[in-house]
This record gives sequence, C-alpha cells and structure tokens, in this order.
Amino acid sequence: MKPEIKKTTPSWSIGSALDWTADYFSRLDISEARLEAEILLSSVLNCRRLDLHLRRDEVVPPEQLKQCRAFIEERRQRKPVAYILGEQEFMGLRFRVNEHTLIPRPETELLV
Repeated sequence: MKPEIKKTTPSWSIGSALDWTADYFSRLDISEARLEAEILLSSVLNCRRLDLHLRRDEVVPPEQLKQCRAFIEERRQRKPVAYILGEQEFMGLRFRVNEHTLIPRPETELLV
C-alpha cells in the first residue's frame, strides 16, 4: 500500500516541505529521494538547490505548494522527473522532453 498525500496541509516552510518530500519518496523506494525532492522543489520555487537550504525557514506560498503537491503526485506514479519538469540536461545543454522523447542519460555522454 502506497502512502497517501494529505490534501489539507497548512502552510509549510521550505525545509519542512523538502524533508517531508524526501522522506515520502524514500518510503516509496524512489532512488535518490533527497536529490529528486530538491530538484522538484527548486523548480517549483524557481531557485537553486542550494537556496532551498539557505531559505529553509521561509514559507512556501500556497500556489507553489499546490504545484509541488502535483509534482509529488506525478512522481508517486513513477513518472520520471525529466517528464514532470519537461526538460533534461545533457552535456551541459538543456533539452525539452516529454512522453514522446527519450530522456538523455548520463551514460550516453560517455558514448558521445
């Protein structure tokens, strides 16, 4: 049985949202749970991953918290982070991706 996302969450700080998401992903056996939580949350907040830690005590605005919940739900359904965000970095370049494209993998950089 998969853990459920609570829909009636009051305001959360960036730190508590990050910690909860990383823990939730861990319980879902998502590898690199913390990294994926940081990537998704930093995308929603339009900041660097480092800023999540520097701004831990700031409150996540309600609209961005709603977007974060939507991203978490997509990831819970095993949708790749690149498809959720619609982009993937490859060889220092950002590529737009969707369900109709292959996600560039780090191993491919070695071949190129």
